[in-house]
Formats: sequence, structure tokens, C-alpha cells
Amino acid sequence: PQPHRLRGEEALVGQALDRAQTDVADSSDDHSTGPSKPGNRPAAEGDVWIGRVLANVYKVEAKIGEGGMGAVYRATHVHIGKQVAVKVLTDLIARKGDSVERLKQEAIAASSIDHDNIVDVISFDRFEDGSVFIVMEFLRGESLAERLDRLREGQQRMPLREVIGIALQICDALGAAHERNIVHRDLKPENIFLQMKGAKERVKVLDFGISKIKTADAEQVRMTRTGQLVGTPLYMSPEQARGETDIDRRVDLYALGVMLFEMLTGAPPFEGRNYFELLWKHGNEPPPSLQARCPEAGYSRELDEAIQ
Repeated sequence: PQPHRLRGEEALVGQALDRAQTDVADSSDDHSTGPSKPGNRPAAEGDVWIGRVLANVYKVEAKIGEGGMGAVYRATHVHIGKQVAVKVLTDLIARKGDSVERLKQEAIAASSIDHDNIVDVISFDRFEDGSVFIVMEFLRGESLAERLDRLREGQQRMPLREVIGIALQICDALGAAHERNIVHRDLKPENIFLQMKGAKERVKVLDFGISKIKTADAEQVRMTRTGQLVGTPLYMSPEQARGETDIDRRVDLYALGVMLFEMLTGAPPFEGRNYFELLWKHGNEPPPSLQARCPEAGYSRELDEAIQ
């Protein structure tokens, strides 16, 4: 990998991974990840958004994803023909002020960072009927979660060189966000997108919807009630698991460590039979070593220390 301009803890992680790369034999070079796939799937019959023109500019064409807060569509700028992605809140969510603020927070956070490894947010707006949407750059490729699932199905591990290349780009994105006092708080493979740019793979960090912006005086927007858990349990830091509200960029570094462990071994360090057991493990148990979880890979002590 080319030298990265990282600062602080993100730089230490990147430097440790660079050092580890020279000491670990990459025994997985023959494990092909295959071609990227667009990830588009047909929209549900009767989708009211298909065919609509938002803000007299973006014509919605197809649904490409769906989540708890709403759906993501492929759209085209009617004047210049450029494809974009549009995230639309569900009607139920859109009626809740905090959810609208959360989506607006995503737009503000991502656009203020302006980094090659963070998805570009183009617009935030409301439709005539009160619906709320956010317009982002359209990405072709797959999420890290999709790639990991495919590797698990083939009983393969991600090659070390690929892991480090992805990790360094995530560090770049986090370094840029943290310099602006923005904490993502929900890093997970589903929020890491992998796209090809020419002959190189570029990482994009998605979904700053529950990010936390801190100023010297106070938080700009408090998106959650005191004590409310934020994040995804498999990648949640101990302080998040305890419901602490005074969290900082270290929760993102913790989540990155969990993702690195999963990329290298095929499974996250902690798994549980239920939500509460998983949270307890994050808060009370030491993480397993790479050697203990995956001894056949021959990972070095230096790499294990970088992840820990």
C-alpha cells in the first residue's frame, strides 16, 4: 500500500498493520474474490417511488436496498444523466422528528468531511407530501458484509494483503472524520462498501446517520436519549454496551478491530446466543487471539498485537 497520511491512533493502527504485513506469509493469494456485482434487485410491485422525480431533478428508477429506516433507490439526474443513490425514509419514520434529524445528520456529517473514502452526499430535501430523502453518489460494487459472506460460503479467508488494503483506507476515512470531531458509532461490514476504480479497489464508509458530532462546547445534535444503546452488538465497544453517552473516537477503532478480526478469521471475536450475552462478552471477556482462533493461518504476533 502507498503511504497514508494518518494521525493519532488511526496512524498507529495503520503503521502496525504495515509492519505486520512484512512479517506474515500471505498463504491465501490463490483465493479469488471474484468480480464485483452491482447489488441491484428488482423493486417490489407497486412501489410508489419508482418513476417519481424528486426536487424536479432526480428520477427514481429502481430499488437497490432496504433497511429499518427506509429504502435506497437508484435515480438519474434528468438534466445531465448522472446516476445517484437516493435514501428515502419510510412514512412512519419520516413522521418522527428524531429520525429526520438523524438523516439530516448523515448528510451534514458526510458532506462536511469531504473525503475519497467516505460516500459523497449531494443533497438533503423534502418531497411535497413531507417525505424526506437524501441524495448520494451511486456506488457499484459490494459491501464488505457481502464479500465476507461469499468467502465463508466457499470456506475461504480473505487474503492478508486485501485485508490490510481495506483497513488502511478505513483508517484514512476515520482519521478525516475524527479530525472534525465526528464519531461514526456504527461501523460494521454492512457500512463498508468496496468499489473498483480502474485497477484499484476503493473503500467507501457509509451511513453516518447515528454519528456523534462534538464541539468544544457541547454536542450539536443529541440523537439518542441518555442510556439508549447505539450501534450494532457484534461490533459494539464495551462503553457502548454499557450505554455510556460520553463516548469518543475509540469506539470506531474498537469496531475496526472487530472487523479486522472477522476479515482475518472468518468470524467476529465474540458471538452470543442472544443480544444480552453478546453485550456482556464485549464488556467483560478478553478477545481471543488470532493464533487461538485460526492457528492454521500462521498469523504473526505483530499482526495480533495490531488487532488487539
